[in-house]
Amino acid sequence: MNTDQISAVVIRGVIPVLLGLYISLLAFRVIGRKPGENQKWDEWRRRYGWLLKVCGAAGVLSGLFLMAQVLFFAPNPGPKPSGAWARAYTDDRRFSAEFPEPPQRDTETVQTVEFHTLTLPVNARNNTFTLDYSDLPEHLRGVDDEGVLDATRDAVLEFGGQPGKGSKLVREEKHSGPGPPGRFLLISTGRFTQWMKVFIVGGRSYRAIAVTPRNPQDEADGQRFVDSVRFEEADK
Repeated sequence: MNTDQISAVVIRGVIPVLLGLYISLLAFRVIGRKPGENQKWDEWRRRYGWLLKVCGAAGVLSGLFLMAQVLFFAPNPGPKPSGAWARAYTDDRRFSAEFPEPPQRDTETVQTVEFHTLTLPVNARNNTFTLDYSDLPEHLRGVDDEGVLDATRDAVLEFGGQPGKGSKLVREEKHSGPGPPGRFLLISTGRFTQWMKVFIVGGRSYRAIAVTPRNPQDEADGQRFVDSVRFEEADK
């Protein structure tokens, strides 16, 4: 294994696993505030604690998957130019975005929530592009769309960074154009930038996420990815 592969394993695999384990310990209250110590925290966990369990399990699974990919399947090409972007659609054909390379399609169930995902890790550049959707859990069906979007933002900010690195909200914008309620989030976490669009449509949460190193070329790719997001019926 060369130096680049070792770095890729650590950055793209070990860190998500450690973060997932940390979030899982918080979710099951092995660490952190105990019941009764903080009423506001207890109320938040009662309503949105499922997000911690989902994020924790997703972090561990994605980290293990990325480590296996780097160790056993990833070639060692040089960086590819951003010039051959192509649109890809979610399984329900309602949500799409442009990817610089064909993404991998997957479906997995985490804490009874089924996630339909398109993921593209660009190992040579430390970029990750993700497009996914999932049905809202039953206990969130009565929460208004803005409340669900607020909870998603808060969970990403508190638990979506690298261990020991706080996440900072750089910019937040409500979706103002035609279409479903949504948010754009630009988040700084460690030496990475996270670009995220979240929408609530018919009891489902749709997400487009790009994670890029903090340099002009990769951040331009992150911006391009989220700017390409749209809702439409794909050509059959």
